Amino acid sequence: MVSISTAPVDVSDVVEPSTTQGDVSDVVEPSTTQGDVSDVVEPSTTQGDVSDVVEPSTTQGDVSDVVEPSTTQGDVSDVVEPSTTHGDVSDVVEPSTTQGDVSDVVEPSTTHGDVSDVVEPSTTQW
Repeated sequence: MVSISTAPVDVSDVVEPSTTQGDVSDVVEPSTTQGDVSDVVEPSTTQGDVSDVVEPSTTQGDVSDVVEPSTTQGDVSDVVEPSTTHGDVSDVVEPSTTQGDVSDVVEPSTTHGDVSDVVEPSTTQW
């Protein structure tokens, strides 16, 4: 008699095989990271990102890098341009080059502790 043994089969490698551990659905391209849930458009090259939909994220702990990848840690939404600072909440138009500013909307702030430098950057502290 001839015995046939089969290797374990992945359940959902639909388009291309997955080269990672713990990915749930690698639908379009294979994921090269661990712990990503859905790498739908491009593969993620980071750990712990939830959705890298348009471009891959190159940072840790960012929630949504939708338009451009974030190059910082701890930013919540880098929507238009990537933030180059720590702890900024929303760098919407231009990246902030300071720490602890809440909203650098029009031009980046070059100071510490200013809350809103909306039109021109502040060159003072407090």
